[in-house]
Amino acid sequence: MNEEIKVNGNFAVRVGNMWAKRDYEGAKLTEQPDSLMKFADAYKLAKKIGGKVHMFKPKEISEAEIESLILAAGIKESENED
Repeated sequence: MNEEIKVNGNFAVRVGNMWAKRDYEGAKLTEQPDSLMKFADAYKLAKKIGGKVHMFKPKEISEAEIESLILAAGIKESENED
C-alpha cells in the first residue's frame, strides 16, 4: 500500500539528545518533543540550529497498550469516563 506523503504537523527537530521547540526568542531545547510542526518549519529550524528532522507517524494503540498506559500514567477509572 502506497502512503500519501504528509507534510503538515508530523515533524520535530532533534539536536543531540534534545528536541528543539520554536519560541519567541528563536528556539529552545526540551527533553521530549512537545509540539510537532509542518515539514517546512521543521526543515528551516533544523538548518538554523544544526538539527535533524524527524517524522512522527500515527500508530494505532491496542487495548492492551492503552491499559498499560493508563496504569503508567496513574489515571483512575473515574477519570476515564468523561
